[in-house]
Order: sequence, then C-alpha cells, then structure tokens
Amino acid sequence: MTMIDVWVEVDGNSAALALHEAGKKLDSAGGDAFLDFSAVRRIDSSGLHYFRSRLPLATRDVEHGLKVTLGYFLTRQAQMRALDILQFKLDLLWSMLDAIQLRCGLHHG
Repeated sequence: MTMIDVWVEVDGNSAALALHEAGKKLDSAGGDAFLDFSAVRRIDSSGLHYFRSRLPLATRDVEHGLKVTLGYFLTRQAQMRALDILQFKLDLLWSMLDAIQLRCGLHHG
C-alpha cells in the first residue's frame, strides 16, 4: 500500500479552507495529513491579563469620569468641548479595533 503524505500550512485566515483541502486530498488518495499551524497567531494569555484586570474597574472608572465631567464642563462651550474629546476617544478606539482586526486577519462586515 502506498502512503501519500499531505502537508498543509495553516494560517489564521484560512484554517477551515486548509483543513477542507487536506481532507479532500486524503479522501482521494489515502494517507496521513500533516498540518502546520506555526503561522497561526495566538494570543498569549499573559497579554490578556491587563484587559481582564480592567473589567471590574470599569464601573468605577465611568463613575469617576462622570463626576469629573459634571464638575468641570459647566458651560455650553465646555460641554461641547467634552463631546469633541469623547468623539476623539471613540474614533481612536475604533481605529485601534480596526488595526487589531486587520493584524489578526479578522474582517467585520
């Protein structure tokens, strides 16, 4: 019996496609599949520590931000400035999310 080895490099963008491709090759020829996942980027769990530690603090941070905002932005002009600051922050956060998704090969519709 002849053995046919199938080597498929799997990256984060096409893992399902690569597995399907390997399965088709094996179905048609029989043999072993070797899947190389070395190109798939993984999130190191220690890298998530900061973000996980921030979750319980979110309520406190929002309350503090509201207190500062209500105590400082007293005039209509100052309140409009606060809205500009908030819009800038949201734009920055959306840009960061877009960059992270692009880097990780994720696309949103």
